[in-house]
Amino acid sequence: MSPEAAGIAACLMTYSHHACRTECYAMTVHYYRLRDYALQHPECSAIMRIID
Repeated sequence: MSPEAAGIAACLMTYSHHACRTECYAMTVHYYRLRDYALQHPECSAIMRIID
């Protein structure tokens, strides 16, 4: 996994954790925007496997 893909996965996990703990709508929006980007990334399957 490239550093970029690892960073995306780390951010997705952080956004998800923060959104669940605080029920912060903005973090939920950030999560889904980054997830949409990750779904187009060449390493999509590796990213999704880590955040699952």
